[in-house]
Amino acid sequence: METITPVVVAFGGASLAPPSLSIEVDARPDGPNAGKTQFLPGESAGLLIHASPGVCLRGLRSTAGAVSLGGAVRYQREEEVIFADADSATLPVPALALDSVKWLGAKLGGLTLQADGVTVRAEAGKIFGVAKVVFTVEAWTATLALPESLDGEVEFSIPIQVTGETA
Repeated sequence: METITPVVVAFGGASLAPPSLSIEVDARPDGPNAGKTQFLPGESAGLLIHASPGVCLRGLRSTAGAVSLGGAVRYQREEEVIFADADSATLPVPALALDSVKWLGAKLGGLTLQADGVTVRAEAGKIFGVAKVVFTVEAWTATLALPESLDGEVEFSIPIQVTGETA
C-alpha cells in the first residue's frame, strides 16, 4: 500500500510567509477519495494543490502513472493553531477567509487573517493558547492514476512535481 506525502515548494524571498505551492492527498470525507489516503497499484488518488496569493500554477508532472489537473474547488477546513507566547500563528494552507474561531481553554479574543493567507494574528497581542479555526480554502484538484506495477514492483513511490510562478 502506497502513502502519498504532502510536499511544499517555496519560492525564494525573505518574507515571513514566502509564496508557496503545496500538494496533498485529498482527505476530505466528501472528496473524490472519500477520506481514503492510501492507495493500491492501479487505483487513482485525488489530490489538492494549494497556492499562496499571487502564485500561478504552471505545470504538473509525475515520474510514473498519469497525473492530470482538474478544476478549482472551494471548501472549508478545520485546524488547531497554537499561539506560543506570540501574536500570530500559521495555517497549513492559504485561506480565503476565517469562518469561525473556537478557543480551547482560555478565551483569548478574535483572530484576523493576514494578506498572505496563512498568518492569523491575535487581536489581544501576544498570547498562549490553542484555537480551533474553520477557514475557507480554494485549491486546484488533480488526479494521479497509479500504474499496476513499476518495473515488476508493486510497492513504489511516485514523486509529483508542481511548478508555478509569482504574478
